[in-house]
Amino acid sequence: SNISIPNFRATGTPAYGMFFRDVSNLHLGNVELVLTYGLGIRVDNHGNNRALRVTNLRIDDAYVEGASKHGVETYGVDGVAIGRVVARDVQYSGLIINDSVNCEVGLIDGDNVAADTGYAVFRMANRSGRIADDYPANIHIERVIARGGGRGVFCTSESGGAVIDYVDIEDTDNECILVENCYSVVIGNSGEQSRVVNSGELRIAARDEFANSRDISILNIAMSLTSVHESPCADGNSGFLNVETSGTYDVCGL
Repeated sequence: SNISIPNFRATGTPAYGMFFRDVSNLHLGNVELVLTYGLGIRVDNHGNNRALRVTNLRIDDAYVEGASKHGVETYGVDGVAIGRVVARDVQYSGLIINDSVNCEVGLIDGDNVAADTGYAVFRMANRSGRIADDYPANIHIERVIARGGGRGVFCTSESGGAVIDYVDIEDTDNECILVENCYSVVIGNSGEQSRVVNSGELRIAARDEFANSRDISILNIAMSLTSVHESPCADGNSGFLNVETSGTYDVCGL
């Protein structure tokens, strides 16, 4: 506990650039990982008792290039504060949060991330944002930028309680945004219009093994050469507001 690493740089083919398990009060300052293999940074609670979460993780600035897995991954963390994650040519996610709550992230910037995989520049999964069987707003992402690669934003597997203020997504081969079996998610804001250009569809979806998506709000996004699709219809107070596209627009409630 009470670990601080102000500066760290690594190159080569490590299994992990940095790996921390069952820690508390961890601060990573400026991290630069230029890799040809492995996972950039992983922080998890997979030791003796996974009922106990890691607490208080702070990362100021992480640059990850060439990882064959995720750029930055949390699993079982309560209290995440990240200034910026920059991912370049990363095969899985730029930033992925699993089973984590109370997260604040400034910028996630990915170029050629998650190509030909089911991951995304930003992915939240495995009940991230779930607190005492509910989804209060506790995950806040200021900005997601995606260029090329696979998906831009992906929320899945009973995650939620998330607000993503702004997205700027271009030329993703897979869905620009996929919300699948998630709850209480807001993407976009009324003050600044997000943009999506020439990317895979914006999709709200659900798999049978989890409860249907609900309370999903997508707002103020200008889209070009990109389709919007909702199936099945999300439950609760869900909808699209000021989402404009030159592609196909197939959503519920219209």
